[in-house]
Amino acid sequence: QIIRVIPLTARSAASITELLLVYSEFGIYIDYSTGRRTRQEELMWPATPRHTTFSDPFLSIFTDESIEIFDVHSAVWLQSLPLAKSRPLT
Repeated sequence: QIIRVIPLTARSAASITELLLVYSEFGIYIDYSTGRRTRQEELMWPATPRHTTFSDPFLSIFTDESIEIFDVHSAVWLQSLPLAKSRPLT
């Protein structure tokens, strides 16, 4: 089951080129027009997300044990914050 769909634009383009599909165990990138995978990389989180937030380019995954922060453009995990049962403000 998809938790969230995040539209992504290429840095040099103004239109949506990819979608990041956030599932309970991972995130995958697909082409906006064809629906096919665009990257071999997957974003993986250590536990089931309770909440998610997105502020370009940062995806925050809130779990029962921590907050995981990713850069969605580079598909890189940036940081884990060991904050149990945290929730986003908005």
